[in-house]
Amino acid sequence: MRRLFVLGMAMVLAIATAAGAVAKTEQVRQPTPAAVVAEHLDALNACDVDRLMAQYPDEIKILLPGGVTVEGRDDVRALFEGFCQPFPAGLAGLQFTELSSSKVQKTVNAQWKAEACFLAEPYLGADAYETWSGLMAAQVTTFDGAELKINPDWRQDCGVELWFQTTAGPLGADEIGNVLAHHHMFVELGDATPEDFLSSTPEEVYEALAPWLAEAKALGAGSFIEFTPFGVGRRPDIVKYVADQADLPTMMVTGIYREPFVTDDMPGWVYGASVDEIADFFRGELSNDPGVGGTGVPAGFIKLSQNDTGMTLTELKILEAACTVAQETDATIASHITSGPTALSVIEALEAFGCDLDRYRFVWIHTQVTARADGAKLEGTWGSGHDPGFDYLLAAAERGAYLSLDGIGSQFWTDFYGGFDLNLGWIMDLVTAGYEDQIIVGSDTGWYDPGYPGEEASWPGSQDYNSILEFADWMAAEGVSPALIEKLMHDNPFAAFSRP
Repeated sequence: MRRLFVLGMAMVLAIATAAGAVAKTEQVRQPTPAAVVAEHLDALNACDVDRLMAQYPDEIKILLPGGVTVEGRDDVRALFEGFCQPFPAGLAGLQFTELSSSKVQKTVNAQWKAEACFLAEPYLGADAYETWSGLMAAQVTTFDGAELKINPDWRQDCGVELWFQTTAGPLGADEIGNVLAHHHMFVELGDATPEDFLSSTPEEVYEALAPWLAEAKALGAGSFIEFTPFGVGRRPDIVKYVADQADLPTMMVTGIYREPFVTDDMPGWVYGASVDEIADFFRGELSNDPGVGGTGVPAGFIKLSQNDTGMTLTELKILEAACTVAQETDATIASHITSGPTALSVIEALEAFGCDLDRYRFVWIHTQVTARADGAKLEGTWGSGHDPGFDYLLAAAERGAYLSLDGIGSQFWTDFYGGFDLNLGWIMDLVTAGYEDQIIVGSDTGWYDPGYPGEEASWPGSQDYNSILEFADWMAAEGVSPALIEKLMHDNPFAAFSRP
């Protein structure tokens, strides 16, 4: 877990250094030590950095947990500017209430509680404030942002307005209907550097997919999530055209696939790019200028992938860039992973980068592969590890991950991974374990693939979009509650993939 208070300070210090001198504030002296503390808490609750800085002499020192000392007005200002960023990047909105205090000469010792809509429970702590001539000369605090217990429903409870970013514009939860939560319209899946995808036309792709999309809409589909990232022959312009013609609001993604599938029409670009350059690519696609692939449509989230053998350095670099941008935009990170140990290592890396799953969202895609496994694949043997594959799903869910069972009814995934009974069993086991709000379902079906000339929409494994809708009807016939079906088909996809 990161130390949010300290890391936020370091980030803002770096920004301040790059931008130039930190702003100065005139000092305002208070008549008594108690008045100094009262003004400090009131200014902190208001996140008024100028009022906070008006209390400090040039030699101010603030002593934080872990032996960290912040010294001087410039660094202290940077500390509070980081603290006062909106949550989850900062802690603006945290309200401190003094519970008790005592004074030893000009030092005030105070116990307090901190509360906020993004906390699951009040956080208790204490400070010692050393005052001098109406100013605060030093402060020792027990405050440690890593110890805050975050409310898992903080977006809802803090009134964050969330939207499904689609080809039809941003849509609210009441506008998306049943969500086809993991499917594809256009992919060239095969060559590490796709070759044929640029020759396809929007019209020919729509002609092939139109019957499938019309039938899915007739069965109750209200929106579509197109999961194709950079690296596997994506064509966002074609997806937008098909979605518009079919009148089916479609969310597209930014992101970069795993090695060796990290190049489309810019071979080698990702390998030579820095974390900041990759982050800029994600930022642009999450905005409406240029949008995904220059379409003007903002991406809904960031789609990645990592190898079963563990993350390569390139994949780790991509993940760090994704975390950086998630911190700025609150966009979800979703990743195609078919190994339980790799999935847990990705979560650990995200936490190390500052994307704790109690603040930011992560979706583990293709969990059916791990759920079906006897255990983790062991080196040099045909055997499996002691821990059953499904236990990795439970471990990831406990850390806060969404779990995507997305081969349901798929010919590509076959009944070995996609059987209705099998997937319902996994769903009910997750519900029993308390994770019903973290389950995503889909079929991973489609799609037009230009790598199969003459049979682009009928290549082995291609399939319409009906199976997940048929699964919903089948669950109802099996006695699954309407409330749970609504969560799986609507509520959970919106919670996982919407953003401000």
